[in-house]
Amino acid sequence: RKILTQVKLQELYPASSRAEVEDKAQAIVEALPADCIDAVWIMCGNKTLSEWTSQNTARLPERLEELQPTMLAVGLESLFHTHRSEMVKALESLLDRSVFRSGGMDAAVAVDKLHAGLTSCEFWKGYEFLVNRVVKEGLPVPEGVQGLALGDLVSEEFRPQLKAFLAGNQMLVATHSPDQTG
Repeated sequence: RKILTQVKLQELYPASSRAEVEDKAQAIVEALPADCIDAVWIMCGNKTLSEWTSQNTARLPERLEELQPTMLAVGLESLFHTHRSEMVKALESLLDRSVFRSGGMDAAVAVDKLHAGLTSCEFWKGYEFLVNRVVKEGLPVPEGVQGLALGDLVSEEFRPQLKAFLAGNQMLVATHSPDQTG
């Protein structure tokens, strides 16, 4: 986490010394939960921090010294509000294709429950998988979730299975074809 944070900070603040970048990366790693840092880097992907923040309305300061670790967490929350409707549309699309059943639950309510019930890293892995891999690329939803009602998908009883699926990086890595760089 620290090394990736250093790389991303050095890209954003090239005039800062290596020692300053290392110190700030260490401060971020110590101040934020590991899950939050992982989620930031999942969503940042191969973009620079400045590209990522311009997408989600979070703004980072011009100088490294002014960067507060909480700004990254605020960026994730801002990103949720920016992409919430896309996630809702993705779930609705899967309802239309009978991958899931509504079971009387609105897709927007399901997204909010998933956001509240999963860790940041789990939620954003789920977002990447559902929106980018399943809806946009057409990958199948795992058999264990096909046909579930949205209420079941967000239930306390199903959460351990959902968390187990989202726990590993292999579910994101395995869905990239070799010619993709993103």
